[in-house]
This record gives sequence, structure tokens and C-alpha cells, in this order.
Amino acid sequence: MIDFRYHLVSLISVFIALAVGIILGAGPLQNSIGERLSAEVDSLRAANSALKSENESLTIRNSGQARAWEAAAPTLVGNTLKDMNVSIAVLPGVKDDIVKKTRDVLTAAGAAVNGTVQITENWTALGENGEREQLARQIQTVLPEAAAVKDANGKISLALLKLLKGGIKSPEEKPLYDIFGSSDVQVADFSQAGANKADGLVILAPDVPDNPPSKDHPRNARQAKQQDMNTKMFSALISAAGEQMPAVLSGNADSQNDLVLVARTARLNISTADAIEPALAMVNIPLALAADFQGKTVSYGLADGVDAVIGEHTEAGKNASASAQ
Repeated sequence: MIDFRYHLVSLISVFIALAVGIILGAGPLQNSIGERLSAEVDSLRAANSALKSENESLTIRNSGQARAWEAAAPTLVGNTLKDMNVSIAVLPGVKDDIVKKTRDVLTAAGAAVNGTVQITENWTALGENGEREQLARQIQTVLPEAAAVKDANGKISLALLKLLKGGIKSPEEKPLYDIFGSSDVQVADFSQAGANKADGLVILAPDVPDNPPSKDHPRNARQAKQQDMNTKMFSALISAAGEQMPAVLSGNADSQNDLVLVARTARLNISTADAIEPALAMVNIPLALAADFQGKTVSYGLADGVDAVIGEHTEAGKNASASAQ
């Protein structure tokens, strides 16, 4: 019994010694880890503060540059579109402030802005093929030249452009206007469109960022098909516009589905102004349109391969409008 108690006491003593050692040793270890973590947190905090300061500086600088471009715009574009009636066609997804700024800079260029036409998502919607085919057949009954166009999208595009060129309230174009208004599918909203004939046209395209599929977000087949449809059908509309009248397409040009990039790659007969820097693009829209009135297809902006960062000051003139068409 004595031996058992002796060994038990010895064993307990060993456990107590180990526990005390662990506790005493953990203190310096915890202090070391804590100091290292604290230093890393301080370093991250300092780096974050520097990035925030840099971002604020860039924001202030970009804002200042935008204000400078806006202030210079009237001087840079003045009289380039004097006495011209210009309509604006807005594709789905374009922000309202871009439309407003476009109207403002066209006015500063001396143009009479002949209202805006909002192209709706129905123009390319996958589920509206039948209705668009019906609309195209109706168009052909009052627009004989549409018979030479093979597909429904081409017929509708031709009708829209003829309506804008002739004026939506003109007696000659009233049958077309009525067909668009009575169709089961609204492909364009004319509620903000002007009644006068359009000498030229500005088409505003939305920013379409690249969204490559990933393991966590696989490619949605229907969305991909819809995007392909958008690119194909809007490109056809843009191409027809360039053939029918002086026109400029403005939008981003930094992803594969951006229509400005598509138009440039396909060498469509339409002038373009890319909007990587919106304030710069706003200056280039009237400059590009004025060049197009003179029969020159130009590309202005910051994307690769453009003719110039800033367009040449050109005064379109009514005679140029007639010859360009």
C-alpha cells in the first residue's frame, strides 16, 4: 500500500509539473504570435490606407479631367453639326445619363436633336421570333423595298431607319409608324422621338462586360444564346444605319460583345466613338458624325487601332448631308 501511494503521488507530481511547464511556456508563445499578428494587421492597415488614398486621388483626378473635357466640349465641337437634325437610337442597357450627355453635346455642336428612339429588348428576345416575323410581313406591305431583304430583322431595321429619315409624323411615313404602333411586339418606343426628318443618327450601345464561365458559375446556355442573338441582330441594324444615312455608333470597345468593337472588327460602314473615357467619347460623337457627313468613316477614342484619340474639327454642312446619303 505504501509503494502504491508513493507511486501515485509521484505520478501526480509529474502531471502537475507538466501542466505548470505548459502554462509557463504558452505565455511567451502566445506573446510571440500576438506580436506577429499585430504587426501584420498594422501592415495591412497601412497598405489599405495607402490604396484608399491612391483611389481617392485617382477619382479626384478623373473627375477633374471629365469636368475639363465637358468644359472644353462646346469649343471643340462648336458648329460641327450646325443646322443638322440628329436623332438618337438607344439600345437596351444604355444608362439615362449617357443619353442626356449625348443630347447636350449634340446641341453644343449646333445640331437640333430630333428626339430619341428607345430600342427595346423585344428587338432580339428569343421568345419573340414569331411576332417579329409577323411585323416584318406587315412592313413589306407598305415598304416594297423590304422585299429584297431576306430576314425579318433586316426588314424591321430598314423600316425603322426609313421612319427616322422621313420623320415619324410625316404623311408619307404614317403607314409605317402605324404598323410599329399596332404590332403585337413593341421593338421600339417612339414616345420621345422627334417629328422632323433626321439628317443623321447617333446609336448608343451598352457596355457588355465579358463574363467567362467558371467552375462555380458555369455558362448559362440560354443567356449565351441570347447574347449571341443581341450581337448578331444589333450589328445588322448598325450596318444598315451606316448604309442608309450619316451615322455614328458610340459605346465601349473593351470586351468581345461590345458593339463598337464588333463594328470595327467587321469593318461595318459606320463611324464609331468608343467610351472608355466617357467625357472624351462625348466630344468625339459629334466630331465622328460630322466626318461621316463628309463621307468619311472614322473611328475615334482610346481603344487600339482607332484613327485618332480626338477627332478632327469638321463642319458638316447641309450639302455634305445630301451627298453622304
